[in-house]
Amino acid sequence: MALQNNKYGIKFSFDADGDI
Repeated sequence: MALQNNKYGIKFSFDADGDI
């Protein structure tokens, strides 16, 4: 699940998908 890489992109993406 690719989170919106805007504000929490680096934060959540890293933890959720690892896609920075």
